[in-house]
Amino acid sequence: PDDVATLSSLQEAILEGCAPLVPPDGLLVYATCTLEDEENVSQVTRFMKRHPAFRLEVGPAPSEALQAPGLLHVTPQRFGYDGAFAARLRRVE
Repeated sequence: PDDVATLSSLQEAILEGCAPLVPPDGLLVYATCTLEDEENVSQVTRFMKRHPAFRLEVGPAPSEALQAPGLLHVTPQRFGYDGAFAARLRRVE
């Protein structure tokens, strides 16, 4: 749990540093190789609350890998690969 909190803080800092660099209509892809909610959906939810100029966008992915529109969630049990997560965030302003 301590590692998750530490990594989550680092990931938040990286997202905060990258967000201002994305131009209008630009794309930010946030990806992890973990299945921890704190590092994935919760991280993206917090980011979007702080940055209302970004919207989740569905990208090219198999529908069975989408946890929700714009959120890719790969599990070893379902796909036979290591766990992974990705969010496709479009800057609309």
